[in-house]
Amino acid sequence: MTTSVADETQVEHSSQKMVTLSLWQRVLRFSLVRELLIIFVFSLLTSLVTWPYVTRLRDAVAGPGDPYLVSWILWWDYHQTFTDPLHLFHSNTFYPYPYTLAFSEHCYGIALFLFPLFALGLKPLTVHSIAMFLGFVFSAYGAFRLTRTLTGSIGAAWVAGILFGFIPYRFNTMAQLVYLNSVWLPLLFEALYRFVQERTWKRAIWLGSAFLFCGLSSITWLLFSVIPFALIGAILLLRHQLWKDRLFWWRSGVALAGAFLLLLPFTL
Repeated sequence: MTTSVADETQVEHSSQKMVTLSLWQRVLRFSLVRELLIIFVFSLLTSLVTWPYVTRLRDAVAGPGDPYLVSWILWWDYHQTFTDPLHLFHSNTFYPYPYTLAFSEHCYGIALFLFPLFALGLKPLTVHSIAMFLGFVFSAYGAFRLTRTLTGSIGAAWVAGILFGFIPYRFNTMAQLVYLNSVWLPLLFEALYRFVQERTWKRAIWLGSAFLFCGLSSITWLLFSVIPFALIGAILLLRHQLWKDRLFWWRSGVALAGAFLLLLPFTL
């Protein structure tokens, strides 16, 4: 009798575990939930490796110079976009010189995602601190995605994400948000690879968007990525025999030309 009750209890526990496991498997089938969990893990790792920075996001900065400059640039991008967007580069510094925002990186591709924080009334230093924290997180996530796409290995993706996101060099750029935030570099090459694999409009638009935000975020990263982008594109064309594929040239051409036209006002 005792054995029977114990067996029933064990079976019940096993059934509960199976139900819980089944629920997790169903949840993880949704790609958005899965990606958010990955981002959450990288957020925890960022909190750990930068501790106690996460507790000082309101007004802490990593240095006495660049963080204040970049905080102002992010705020100016937001302010001028909703005040006088056609004169974005005519900032309120070095009067009467024009185009003074171009004396440094304009960071517009970074600031664009931070507009809601400014709209909520957060101070520029707070927004900068959050952006720096997210720079670690999403740089790691970008490398994770690229490696997962190339290898199909989740283990390799985690290793690449951790190495790229938290390499010692990145801690030396904590005062230079524009260089710390390198998420669009791996995402650009992942987008190129995925488009070569399947030449749909959806992937073409994603390729153009990645190229656009790589350039909008940092002119430096854009210049550094152009030559590798062209070389890797040529290698992939040879490997997949796509030189005569009109669909490839038409859709990638439209997407990249659109990105180039949107970048033109900023690069000029």
